[in-house]
Amino acid sequence: MLSSNNFFRLPSSYTLADVFIIEALTHLHVGSGKTGGAIDLPVQRDENGYPCIYASSLKGALKTSLLHGAIKMGHTKDEALDLVRALLGSEPGDEESFQSSVAILDAYLLAMPARSLKGVYAYVTTPTLLRKFKQYLDLYSAIQIGISKDASASSSQNVTSNSQSPLSLISDTLETLIEEADNLSENQYLCLRYNNLCEKVQIQNLDNKIVLVEDMVLDPYQSKKNLDANNLKSFYHNLAITEKPIIVLNDTTGKEVIDRSILVLAHVSLNENKTVDNGPWTTEYIPSKTRFLSMALYKKPQISKAMLEKYLQNKNSNLTEETYKEVLQKLFPNDQKIANYAEVTKKAFQSLIEELQNYIIIGGRETVGKGIVKLNFTNYRGEAQ
Repeated sequence: MLSSNNFFRLPSSYTLADVFIIEALTHLHVGSGKTGGAIDLPVQRDENGYPCIYASSLKGALKTSLLHGAIKMGHTKDEALDLVRALLGSEPGDEESFQSSVAILDAYLLAMPARSLKGVYAYVTTPTLLRKFKQYLDLYSAIQIGISKDASASSSQNVTSNSQSPLSLISDTLETLIEEADNLSENQYLCLRYNNLCEKVQIQNLDNKIVLVEDMVLDPYQSKKNLDANNLKSFYHNLAITEKPIIVLNDTTGKEVIDRSILVLAHVSLNENKTVDNGPWTTEYIPSKTRFLSMALYKKPQISKAMLEKYLQNKNSNLTEETYKEVLQKLFPNDQKIANYAEVTKKAFQSLIEELQNYIIIGGRETVGKGIVKLNFTNYRGEAQ
């Protein structure tokens, strides 16, 4: 048996990170588990009442998806289970409990399609949602680049726009948008101008007003800040949005538009005679094309003693860094050179998602096509991967 040495269980911190956009390709229902209100089956919501996806729901969906991805890559079911354990932690019932090497954060709403009188729909966001985006970028910067928000701001003051990093450009654009959005009245909108998309929803013969969710008439806001066209292009591409404009609304107006854009469908169950046996009951769905924002944080893979014994074939050896590396190379055969343990976790996580073409299923009612989403990992080179 292997002697007791806890190298592989030494405390470690998250040293790498990813920001990713979750794009709903079909309607999405991630239930809150609460009933008793006007809606029988509501979706999950954050502290401000906006729809969200809790990290526990997202991680559960990812665990299932990563297992399929590992098997698709050629791993046996047993190997695939060990690989997913190394990334997302031990399973209930395992003899040894250990933490996940990938921390998944709550997915916050970023932009939701809202019905428009002209152009069918537009993407709607608010200052509160933009601030969530900025907070995640600050966290990404602190972990991935090792600089604080203040350090990032001070370092960008003495460089031109052309010399700033893509991350700084997006972060600065967000700051400007938030400043502008805070000035919006309840009957105004700010359209982010890119590729003539704003014209798709503006009614020219009504002084460029827009009409959202049937009866909400909004006036254009005259921007007081210089929103650089290239920066706005990067912003659109980071959100994987190219077909319709992004509209920023006052928090009060935006929350109302978003609440009215959530789908509420009634259901009944039928008996063998095709008559109503139960119902009706109502279910909320997040509309397709909605964008959520989340993050993945990475640290070194976690290996159980049972896994070490299995992959070292019970040979008599101390649990040293060398034996730890030996097991990692068997679990992650594509990483022949292991220099940064967190990088091993990140590459393995992304590779398994890419094996699924970045598609996963979140939430309930997948048998009727609900919950199909795409994960777009942002590389801050002006576009999503």
